Amino acid sequence: MPDTDGIEATRRIMALDAGAPILMVTSYGQEQMVLNAIDAGAKGYVLKPIREEKLRDVIDKAVAKYRSRSRTASSKASSMSFPSPSTSATSRPTRSST
Repeated sequence: MPDTDGIEATRRIMALDAGAPILMVTSYGQEQMVLNAIDAGAKGYVLKPIREEKLRDVIDKAVAKYRSRSRTASSKASSMSFPSPSTSATSRPTRSST
């Protein structure tokens, strides 16, 4: 990436969506980079050279975790009740005239 590295890109994405299923691809011997990526929010990593079955497995796990969190957040939001704008406008306290 011309203007940033994968760790910084991960941080920026996580600032927008903390549950984003980010996976890092790195070469053997880059253990510190993997740790930095996980600390930044990456959900997993794949070592080069990439084997198709390993890549599929890592992607499936990250997407499943992302969908699970999305459903949980969606379920929590739909179970919350908020006053409607018309209700909250009529329920404001009023000043007594006495």
